[in-house]
Amino acid sequence: MRRRQLLKFCAILPFLPARAEQVWDVLVIGAGISGLSAASWLTGKGYRVAVLEARQRLGGRVWTDRSLGFPVDLGGSWIHEATGNPLTQLCQQAGIQTKIDNDHWQLIQPGGVALQDDAEEELDSLNSWILRQFEKNSGDSQRQVADQALSRRQLTPQQKLLTREFYHGCATEFGALPEDVSVAAYRDGGYQGQDRVFPNGYSQIADYLARDLNVNLGQVVKQVEWGSSGVNITCQNRVWRARTAIITLPLGVMQSGSVVFSPALPGAQQSALRGLKMGLLNKLVLTFSDPFWPQAYQHFANLSEEIGVLGEIANLQNLYGHPGLLLFLAGRPAWQREAWQDSQLRQEAWRLIRSLFSKATPALAFRATRWGADPFSRGSYSYLPPGASPRLRSELAQPQPPLFFAGEATHESMSATVHGAFLSGRRAAAELDDSWG
Repeated sequence: MRRRQLLKFCAILPFLPARAEQVWDVLVIGAGISGLSAASWLTGKGYRVAVLEARQRLGGRVWTDRSLGFPVDLGGSWIHEATGNPLTQLCQQAGIQTKIDNDHWQLIQPGGVALQDDAEEELDSLNSWILRQFEKNSGDSQRQVADQALSRRQLTPQQKLLTREFYHGCATEFGALPEDVSVAAYRDGGYQGQDRVFPNGYSQIADYLARDLNVNLGQVVKQVEWGSSGVNITCQNRVWRARTAIITLPLGVMQSGSVVFSPALPGAQQSALRGLKMGLLNKLVLTFSDPFWPQAYQHFANLSEEIGVLGEIANLQNLYGHPGLLLFLAGRPAWQREAWQDSQLRQEAWRLIRSLFSKATPALAFRATRWGADPFSRGSYSYLPPGASPRLRSELAQPQPPLFFAGEATHESMSATVHGAFLSGRRAAAELDDSWG
């Protein structure tokens, strides 16, 4: 159907060499979920698509590691609000097993004293009240709005403790401290239901999407030349050529300038790149011979004052069936610790675990992520700083034929999620398809 159009295009492409070389319909930069989503949709429509991925694996910021003897998701871990979520349907199509995360928390004070279980219900009520205050503001930081609202309310000593978990939750959700994130960052994702995890790893999603695709690993993109006659994408060892391209580079990579666009992207997209920020959420995984923590809970909250530092802990035994704990570092504290050695990180995590659980035994193994230092991500996911407009995301996503843009940072209401990345890839693919006429 498009063969005649392509032949006509090849005849006028000025930068093609004399020797025969394949010209693709579409080149997709990035084999993360957004890139694979776009490529699979377009391949199904009959386009000739090649995916260029810098890493030697699929998935991007979805990464299932098996070095500890069982699958651990070191990037994305959850399908958030699984009812109606497109990833839930995709799992059903692919026969991928998921498990409900019942979101049951034990809230623990510094020193290891656990609050009563009814504190979890009180925390939910407090969180809902604070979020309603967010709806009344638009440009201020989460910390500023929450602190001002809480100052007008008489809090019990326990409620004051619980506000710490609210702030820890903000830091984990956005990869940034609450004073660095706008209240406008909170959006209704549009789905319902409980979160789900992958007993055999999130990377199954990437594998399923890539099953019929031409994916080229180890292709580190250096330059994107684009214009009315097509696209040249220069990697370290070769130049790829196509009529169009979909760019799914993470926001942090786009901001770093490690990929040069020639000509430069338009001013609105440059402004979006300056206005949005890249957050950081790193994971520390410790495994043990046997679980010494209460198995009735899937999560533990460390109600410490130092927001972003190991404030939330996931029970891997309960979620995945393996004795381990997953701890989170978020925002500025996570960036500061990227230069730490594994031994330092392990020691900090162990001190906390020992303070929270009196029967703690030494860890058998340890694993830490450093998404900020990763040159192919330069952070975990995007967030909106105070004063910035959510429209920056749609401006970043604005097509500039022959270039189209996808990735979690381009989704206005579902950023920082895997399903947001997936939907952005489908959106960019549809925009490209419409542009072909």
